[in-house]
Amino acid sequence: MINREVQEVQFAADEINPGWGRSIWAEVAQHHRQIMARRQAEMMQANKRAEIERQVKLARNKQKNTQANSAQEAAKAERDAERAAAQLLKEEEASSKKATPTATKSGGKKKKKR
Repeated sequence: MINREVQEVQFAADEINPGWGRSIWAEVAQHHRQIMARRQAEMMQANKRAEIERQVKLARNKQKNTQANSAQEAAKAERDAERAAAQLLKEEEASSKKATPTATKSGGKKKKKR
């Protein structure tokens, strides 16, 4: 059956262009290889494009996460700085209360108790 089909194709090719029947299968094979190579190249290009898009998406997500983390870290640092400033103010007030001598009427000298 296949043999008959091959002969029919060769006969039709000879009718179109005399002598073409002998080389028709070689040309068909060549065209088939070209088509397959083109398809493979297109698939490889599509895969590369998909990989690049995936990498871009990952990079964008990483950047967003980094920015979010940076914002959180900055907010935490600001809160920590405010707490430290409040603590320093408390300590300063406490030390200034201890360091301030009580004023006396005798020009700063304390009276002895009798």
